[in-house]
Amino acid sequence: MKKDSLISVLLKIGRYIVNSAAIALLITAILFLYQEFEEQKRADSILNNLQDISSDLVSVQESVSTRYLGIFPDFIPVINEQLRTKAPEDSVVIFEDVLYYGFLSKPEEFTQLNLALLSHSDNGGKISVVYYDINGRVFHRMVQEQRIHSSYFSALDSERRDYFRNTENTGKGQRSTFADTDTLLSRKYFGLTKAKHKAEFNLAVNRYLQNISGIITERDSLSLELEATYSRIDSIKTKALDKNPDSIDFFDYENMYRGISKELIDIYKKHGIEMIAIDENLTMSCWLVKDHAVLAFPSKYASDEIGFFSQDPAFARYIGTILSGLRGYYGAQ
Repeated sequence: MKKDSLISVLLKIGRYIVNSAAIALLITAILFLYQEFEEQKRADSILNNLQDISSDLVSVQESVSTRYLGIFPDFIPVINEQLRTKAPEDSVVIFEDVLYYGFLSKPEEFTQLNLALLSHSDNGGKISVVYYDINGRVFHRMVQEQRIHSSYFSALDSERRDYFRNTENTGKGQRSTFADTDTLLSRKYFGLTKAKHKAEFNLAVNRYLQNISGIITERDSLSLELEATYSRIDSIKTKALDKNPDSIDFFDYENMYRGISKELIDIYKKHGIEMIAIDENLTMSCWLVKDHAVLAFPSKYASDEIGFFSQDPAFARYIGTILSGLRGYYGAQ
């Protein structure tokens, strides 16, 4: 074979190899791009499915009879949402330990809740409110729970039990003597709390002195009436706590809570709301609008409350039964 022919053959072979490699590279690139396209389609499909599943889960959560809402005060807006969406003929039933629920934690929601309740009652809606009698023993114990630090409760309860046991043995003056001693213990442990948690106590005092009057911007007669009530509530807080923190006593807080409650009791009664004062522990707070309810269950020492929403008709019937029993025993005011 001639040298030129050999070179020509080798060149042809070389071109073939190069062309084959280029073709192979092109095919590889096409396959890679196709695989990337398929992977992206698969990823988009998974993402869409996850979004659909998430949407379905939200729908399921909103349709179930009972669902978790969160920790106080996060669920207070849900109470107002129920009141905003009520029909004129819907009844409202409220079980609250205190009538000033959320007035520090969410003051705007507190003022809107009162406005909704009074407006509903003025327009013929039936509202019943069960709350702690402000002159009762349970109200007094509730103030203890709010104002005495939990670290002192075991010692306080131990002293109560010891004194109650000794008084029971004597058989004399058990009820009144124990009540007096309970008050003295409250003052004692309030003082210990204030001394041990001074910075925390001072912050709480300053927080209570924040005003709630001036929050409502509407100028209709009902809003103005509520604004006057809030102004009086601010005066009650100022009278009780606007002093040297070292001189603030347990009774300052108890009288403040009682005065605030009385202002709300008076305006509720004036607008035809049924008020039922009880002197026994409520195991939960409840805001029932027709058959939709927001429930709040206390945790240890009532330092937090856990909120749930329920639209179970059986629960609404249960609340109605409890309301009838309390109304029959305590009587509406």
